[in-house]
Amino acid sequence: MYQGDDPHPAHVTFGTAVDADFVHFETGDEREECRGNTHSEFDRLKTGLTLSRSYDVVIAEGSAPLQTLLAYGLINPDATLVFLAADETFYELDGRPTRYLWRALGPLASRLLDGVIPISDDVDASIRRYIHGVPSQKVYPPIADAKHEQLRVLTPSSPTAEGIHLLTVGTAKPANNYPMLCDASSALRDRWRDGLSLTILGPDHPDEPYSTRPWIKTPGYVDIETFVDFFDRATMYVQPSSGDAFSVAAAEGMLSGTPTVVTTGVGARELVDDSVVAELTAESLTETLKTTLERPAAERVGLGKTQRKKVIDVTEDTQAAEFRDAITSFHHD
Repeated sequence: MYQGDDPHPAHVTFGTAVDADFVHFETGDEREECRGNTHSEFDRLKTGLTLSRSYDVVIAEGSAPLQTLLAYGLINPDATLVFLAADETFYELDGRPTRYLWRALGPLASRLLDGVIPISDDVDASIRRYIHGVPSQKVYPPIADAKHEQLRVLTPSSPTAEGIHLLTVGTAKPANNYPMLCDASSALRDRWRDGLSLTILGPDHPDEPYSTRPWIKTPGYVDIETFVDFFDRATMYVQPSSGDAFSVAAAEGMLSGTPTVVTTGVGARELVDDSVVAELTAESLTETLKTTLERPAAERVGLGKTQRKKVIDVTEDTQAAEFRDAITSFHHD
């Protein structure tokens, strides 16, 4: 069960690994017929209760589809129900009004679910505040093969006379926290003057107020060759999110060999050293970036190589196999 106009690419890899049908959690549409989200609690309940096919295993990608999954489980007690915990909802739930909904649904989920597949330790811990006693098996989302092949052979660059190039990738949604990164980049320019730039790849950024700052570039969506070229020229990759269940983009930064800095709001921080993890303030992020940029060149190259080793095996094939193993461990005949 997926949400949005199409499943997340990583979830397509996961679903394909177990020969799954992809069904929209609110409309019941298959991928080829998808009409997108309706944002209707009634539609979620209706879809869960009236799916035309019965399945041995049903997987929900995210907390909203989990509502549909629980409805399905109420009338299909023999099905194996698995929650793919891959969004930031439970990660941020303590500060959201929907925490009251999940306090009510938690006991039902604890009874009906057969397994949880969190994509980071943070996500697993956040789920445990609401759902108890359900076995879990962590599986990282994969880096797409087309990107993996090109990023893993890049060589990290060092600060030079040509300047320092910071890079980040993602949508303009608030949870990605780009205004804070832009403020940090502004503070860093007091140290490097006109020799520092920040590139933000992804949709919608050209419409944001920070895009008018002269040292910030917002190319929007780019093709894969241009994408890799930005990583090749980057001095440092930064993921400033306040709520990011994992962040494949941060893993891509690590794979490129570009020293990667993340915040405490990024689930992938479990893969990096504490020295490159910043608190969720512009001041902390500025200091972490500054300290990392001022490391000796050899130390920075070593950092990039160490980070690359942590994600070099996070491929579509390996993660598909891990996902398949997790589903098998939860499935009951």
